[in-house]
Amino acid sequence: MRLAQLEYFLAVAERLNFTSAAKALYISQPALSKQIALLEEELGARLFIRNSRKVLLTAAGKQFKRDLTAIRQDLNDAVCRAGEIAKADRRTVRVGCFDGKINQDFLPPFYQHIQKIDPDIRISLQMGVFEEIKVALDQGEIDIMLTLDKAFHPDAGYSVRRIAKRAGALVYHQSLLPPDRLAQPDITAFQDAPLLLVSKSDAPIIYEQTLSDLKRAGIEPPEIIEVRNTTTLFTYLEMGYGYTIMFRDVVGSSHSLHALPLNLPYMETWVLAVWKKNHTVAELLMDGFGKRAPPL
Repeated sequence: MRLAQLEYFLAVAERLNFTSAAKALYISQPALSKQIALLEEELGARLFIRNSRKVLLTAAGKQFKRDLTAIRQDLNDAVCRAGEIAKADRRTVRVGCFDGKINQDFLPPFYQHIQKIDPDIRISLQMGVFEEIKVALDQGEIDIMLTLDKAFHPDAGYSVRRIAKRAGALVYHQSLLPPDRLAQPDITAFQDAPLLLVSKSDAPIIYEQTLSDLKRAGIEPPEIIEVRNTTTLFTYLEMGYGYTIMFRDVVGSSHSLHALPLNLPYMETWVLAVWKKNHTVAELLMDGFGKRAPPL
């Protein structure tokens, strides 16, 4: 049974005239009659009673018409719903962003760039730890991922843009150092202090990279306190539990948190926008924003 045969049946059932139905379907009357006969043979039931002057539906034909009319309406509704959902999807960009303390240096410009392209586009923002948003991107749950270069290994299947550069800094609470070292601290002042990091399971790349960078700077922390996210990390910082490596502006207007600039090239960090290369909408939206990452 083919969908075309069902349309042929409905055309005849609605008009009760083979000649009129054949014209509406743009086929010959003999061809239409043959298709109806094949349909009746497959169903094992007569659908029409006809003579040279009149066409009538049998009881089976009447029921078949009612059922097919309802099914056709359901199909039309399904097509309309799918179209509306697709239209809505085209107007929503799903963005996954790392759970950072401060995002003002890149999120507003990112949003403004997209709005210039299409003011009707909505951004659906999903915050999470680095591994969560990477998995979401891989599984197609988000369209664009905002992450850090130290948390992302480049892959040929992704397009990457550098959208914000951050200078590295050692961030700490003033209670962590004695008053005589607070005025002009250097990195060696933190040699014996615990290091605060988002857990290795949640941010494995940035975890290892931070330890490597500190080792290059001459610091090997005696203790590492792992936390679930940056919100918890900053709570620990505010309590004076240890220090962390972030960027200079993260302390904002805080009077108790301080940032010791680390003027070392390997301590610099880029915020990246990452999306799958076959994602045409993301490619269009990100065109011209930020700097292209170095080739893989």
